Amino acid sequence: MQDAPIFNSGFGLFYADFDYSDIKVARTNRNRLYSPRTGNTMAAPNLAGNFTRNPADYPFPSNDYGQASQGLLPPNAFETSAQPVLPSSGEPGGNPQLYDVMYTLTATIRNTGDIVGNEVPQL
Repeated sequence: MQDAPIFNSGFGLFYADFDYSDIKVARTNRNRLYSPRTGNTMAAPNLAGNFTRNPADYPFPSNDYGQASQGLLPPNAFETSAQPVLPSSGEPGGNPQLYDVMYTLTATIRNTGDIVGNEVPQL
């Protein structure tokens, strides 16, 4: 038997029919309340002396951007001191609580069509 491809809906490649039943949503036992981040970031590193000031050493087309940096960069873009962290920040990928399981959903999914296929349920 040839393997049936799996396509998520929305691509016009979904030909089987599926029936969802026994759908249950349960809240997980989550005792941990949201904890916003506090504190400061590290200060920006001082790179003085670690690079050349000769523009020919870099692949820049020219030093003329047509506008002063004040018009291109946000206020305090050159600020190097430690800054307050954002309450929603955390390790790379965001605040670790972003990935907490809040709810569990279960369902019975049955292929009711004439074509063999697999369903990839998405919330």
